[in-house]
Amino acid sequence: MKVKLALRKNYFSINLVDKFTTEALQVYTRALIYLEKWFDFDNSPDRHFSVLSLDDKVLTLDEIIQLWMMSPWKSEHPPDALHDELSALDTVFTSLQGTTALDKWCFYFSKESSPNLLKVVQYVMSIPVSNANVERIFSVMGNVWTDERNRLCVESVRSELCIFFNFPYKCTEFKDVISNNKKLLKAAESNNKYKA
Repeated sequence: MKVKLALRKNYFSINLVDKFTTEALQVYTRALIYLEKWFDFDNSPDRHFSVLSLDDKVLTLDEIIQLWMMSPWKSEHPPDALHDELSALDTVFTSLQGTTALDKWCFYFSKESSPNLLKVVQYVMSIPVSNANVERIFSVMGNVWTDERNRLCVESVRSELCIFFNFPYKCTEFKDVISNNKKLLKAAESNNKYKA
């Protein structure tokens, strides 16, 4: 946006603006050619997953079988009940409530029993869309496992990360929660081994 504004405010000559625009478009074109060369967009699994978005049409039997064949249980024959489950989805498709595909699927599965369809939807929806969460864990791990704390064992770092990501408390709130849990305090004070 800043570049567009700068180009429009006549800071630069028309020739320089045209040259910059041409070169920028060439960069985008080269990037697109590179991506198309090394990534098969037509046969991408993401293309098949998009049918679960429930945006404008209900799933077809062929689409759900395609997803079934891409799943870990692809060696199993798709159950015949899938057809009945898709028919049930088709019946209530227009009344599905929710703003996102996930909301619509949750609404549907709260009203209907479709175990085979649920299996496919759970599998596809569990695939992360990016590795940002993993990168965040590595970033926090770098903050925990510093040069000053280089003798920490892997289990200690793992425990700190589990606490950091799974407890929604501030330090003072966590202290209050722990100090009120007599059973946990007694276990922590004892010398007995415990199971994780």
